[in-house]
Formats: sequence, structure tokens, C-alpha cells
Amino acid sequence: MKINADIAKMLEYAQQHWFKLLLLAIALYLFTQKEFSFSINLSDPEESQEMPLNQGSRPQAAQKKQYFTEKVATKKGILDRFDLSPFGSTSATPSALDQLENIQETKKQEYLKRFAKVVVEERRKYGIPSSVILGTAYLHSLAGGQKVSSIANNHFAIPCSVDWRGASVQSKGQCYRKYENAWTSFRDNSLYLSSGKFANLQSLGSTNYKDWAQQLEKMNYSHLNNFSDQLIQVIEHYGLNALDSK
Repeated sequence: MKINADIAKMLEYAQQHWFKLLLLAIALYLFTQKEFSFSINLSDPEESQEMPLNQGSRPQAAQKKQYFTEKVATKKGILDRFDLSPFGSTSATPSALDQLENIQETKKQEYLKRFAKVVVEERRKYGIPSSVILGTAYLHSLAGGQKVSSIANNHFAIPCSVDWRGASVQSKGQCYRKYENAWTSFRDNSLYLSSGKFANLQSLGSTNYKDWAQQLEKMNYSHLNNFSDQLIQVIEHYGLNALDSK
């Protein structure tokens, strides 16, 4: 029969050109998938909501432009909360509290006891809470374990200023002040916090450590991230605020 002959010819053609037919089938599949994806995007319920009409205001085209601008900004804000770089960010460094976890508790306690009397005297003379002074030194020096505190007696990581004429040390490409002894470091920090832009902090009182911590962070006193939270945690964990009333 003629139908059987046509089928035989078709089968023979398919056998001879199977590879071309396979490529054609793949191309058709990809094309249909693209069309399907495009139709889904157009029917996104979030983007297809009707724009509220503001009578007597801008034309509809301008409203739509504003809507999509706000929408893109919102999505960008959400994405910014996540680290999208491969395997996370390589620039992140552990917080001071994380680094202090690696130091023996006895050494940390010894550090706090060593300077307890010093910070009480500094509070009485300059009106800065003793807890804030000691907690800051503890964090910045990592309980005396940092290089700038061990070899330069700089317990507050105070950098060199343009008018600094004293000795200095270099650490990680940064110039830090070097002191003859630890006490000089504490005094220099007290002078710094009782003058210039920090002078108004005296009005907070010498016992309000929380407000001091928060204001110091707002005024970029410390290079530590979340400085106020870390400082308050240290003060409350070790009960350093008891020194504010001595």
C-alpha cells in the first residue's frame, strides 16, 4: 500500500538523519522553555498588581516608573543583607570578644585587677567611668596580649596623630604611639576623652557607662565593630561598673 510505503520512507529518512532531527528537537525544547519562562515573568503576581491611582497627580507612566524603582531598591536592600561572594567574605575579622575567648581566664582576670586602681584614679580626676576606661583597655589590648600593648604600652590602640612627637611602633601598616609605661597610656587616653569633641561627654556623669559606650561608638572613638555592645558586655560580665562608685 502507498501509506506503508510513505511510512517506510519516513523511517528510512529518520535513520539517515537522526542526528539532525535530535538537534532540531533540542532547539525546539529550549525555545519553548524560554517562551514559558518569559510568560511566567510577565504574569508575576507581585509585579502585576494594579498601581493605586492618585487622582490629580502624576501620569500613570510616571507612577509605574516610581513603583519599579522602589521595587528594585527593596530587592537590593534584601540582597545586601547577605554575603554573596564565593565562600563568604575574606575580609571579615573576629571581634575582640571572639579573640579574647582564646585567652586563659586567669590572664584576663589578672589584667583587670592590675589596672583597677588606675582607672579609679582616672575617673576621679577626669570624670570618665572607671568601667569604660578599663573595659576599653581590655578590648583594645586583648587583655594585654596585643602587640601594641605588650611592646609599646599602648593599651588603647591610640594611633599616631600628625602632631605626635613621641616614640612609635608600626603594626599592620599602622603607626601607634609608644609609651614609657602602661600608666602613661591610661593618662593619655583620659586626656583625649576629656578634651576636643569628647569634652561634652562629661555631662553624662561618671557612672552612666551605657550612655558613654553608645556615644563613644557614635563619635567613632574605637576602631572595633559594635564597640558599645562589646564594651557593655565586658563591663556587665565582670561587674566593672562597681569601680564607678569607688
